[in-house]
Amino acid sequence: MSKRFLLLACFFWSCQSSSPEKILDISSPDQLLKMELFSDQNSQIIYYKLLKHDSVWVEFSALGMEVEGFSSLDFNSIKLDFFERDSLFSPLIPSKRSVFRDHFKGVKIDFEGGLDLEVRMYDEGAAFRWIGSFPDSVEIINETFEVKPKREAHAFYAPYEQVIVGSVGSYLRRLGDRIKGFFDVSYPYENHFETQYQKAKLEEISSRELLYVPALLKTDKNQHLLIAESDVRDYPGMILKVSGNHGLKAKFSPFPIKETIPFEPGSYSRLKKVAETGNFIARTGGTRTFPWRVILATDQPSQIPSSDLVLKLAS
Repeated sequence: MSKRFLLLACFFWSCQSSSPEKILDISSPDQLLKMELFSDQNSQIIYYKLLKHDSVWVEFSALGMEVEGFSSLDFNSIKLDFFERDSLFSPLIPSKRSVFRDHFKGVKIDFEGGLDLEVRMYDEGAAFRWIGSFPDSVEIINETFEVKPKREAHAFYAPYEQVIVGSVGSYLRRLGDRIKGFFDVSYPYENHFETQYQKAKLEEISSRELLYVPALLKTDKNQHLLIAESDVRDYPGMILKVSGNHGLKAKFSPFPIKETIPFEPGSYSRLKKVAETGNFIARTGGTRTFPWRVILATDQPSQIPSSDLVLKLAS
């Protein structure tokens, strides 16, 4: 009787649960980098895999955007628009090259209801961005972006808090900042950009640590994954945290509802401080493109500083 009950339970569970269904795959112009996108009807989340040289570099990782008043993505009525671009442009601000080649393959996934997803595949990496077509301004509750390398990886990253290895004073200063943070709504999001880059295994980084972008992941097979963003306008900058599955995921500071200039005797600075935050990350126009989430993928680290990918994605 117990075996029969177990078989029936497994049958009903299999009927109610479904593995992610592939939506599409798209390759870079040189065909060496490939992305596969999947839908999950149960969670209404998009997952992706990134492959290079027919080897999985990034396993199932989540993408999503939560908009106030927008229920969920409709996977039953998807329109796919594939395209390829190959053009030259000159940057408005002087850069390391006077002319850039912008060559990529792309696809726009049109969901019913006001939220679409665009993917671009370059020879050097991949990029995603959400596109809104809501008639009025919207509040973005949260955005999901995750990078889970297939293999064990080290991270090269800059922490939000200053870390000086072997310094007792640095440890005590960090501890004091965290205690102070219990009474400061802006902590730890208001910070400087002067921290030193660290190297550590992903599993060794605390789940409380906040990381700046760009951050670099290097696997034991010399696979380099640089995580960055581009075209950030009227939107919080992306912060990274370690995810529970030995990867990195996006984190965003909450929207500042109220700012004040605190009275600090003896301090020469008169900087505004965030006194109250909302339960959302952005209040912005509903018809717009959102920032690019960028993954540069290479087994030749010398290509990283010479990459133009972030610049080419900027408006």
